[in-house]
Amino acid sequence: MFADALRGGKLVSRATFEKMTQPHGQMPGGQRYGYGMMIEDVYGRRIVGAWRRIPWRSSELYIVLDSPYTAVVLANQDPPAAEMARRMAEALVAEEAKAPH
Repeated sequence: MFADALRGGKLVSRATFEKMTQPHGQMPGGQRYGYGMMIEDVYGRRIVGAWRRIPWRSSELYIVLDSPYTAVVLANQDPPAAEMARRMAEALVAEEAKAPH
């Protein structure tokens, strides 16, 4: 999977991925971003990702750092369909990542 290759050092080095996932700026409204990644904190977990939003389709990819979890949402609907579904999935995945296994 793309996210596994990205965080596993197969697409970019682990050092580059680390730089990509560190905050380097802030958008109006307070959302932080790294190099090619949006950065959020959900339930105390750092989540990084990217999205594509165009008419009639939208997609979201988010990775919960320091966990094996990734959330991918694909929607054949106008934005913000994928974002709304991703926010729910993101919260569930972040909460699950906190649980001991």
